[in-house]
Amino acid sequence: MRTANLSQKYFVNKNSQLAIQCLACKKSRTLPIEILKEKQHTIKVKCPCNNTFMVDIEFRKHYRKKVNFIGGYRLSNAPVGDTKDCTVTDLSLGGLSIKIINDETIKEFDELIVIFSQDDQSNNEIERKIKVLHVGQEKKVGGEFMESENNGKDNEFSFYLL
Repeated sequence: MRTANLSQKYFVNKNSQLAIQCLACKKSRTLPIEILKEKQHTIKVKCPCNNTFMVDIEFRKHYRKKVNFIGGYRLSNAPVGDTKDCTVTDLSLGGLSIKIINDETIKEFDELIVIFSQDDQSNNEIERKIKVLHVGQEKKVGGEFMESENNGKDNEFSFYLL
């Protein structure tokens, strides 16, 4: 039995299937992932060629990039003067995560306005409305962009994510 030392990362497609390829023999196969969704995100795969390898399953719809942007946030119905400091810690075309300081009021399903600038040459200020999907430990808040509120503005940072 041959074993590859590297694990492979695959994204689940919109049909809830996982298409994987053996790096040894290049054969591909598609697996339904319903049974794994809530259980595990890494599986061991044995190919018919006897190659065994690990597969990391990513359930996110979009690639997420770690970033470190200084920004601000407020509840969507709050005045601009109520903006509090945050750090944008990761970013994708579908949403972002922020780290907040000393704010116990943010909860799931809140709508926030998040404002930040990229660390590239454009240095444009970006403002997005998000729906909070989770509030984690260490004050990390994850949210999904509210498409109707953002009017397709994601192209402002899509190039940055490449």
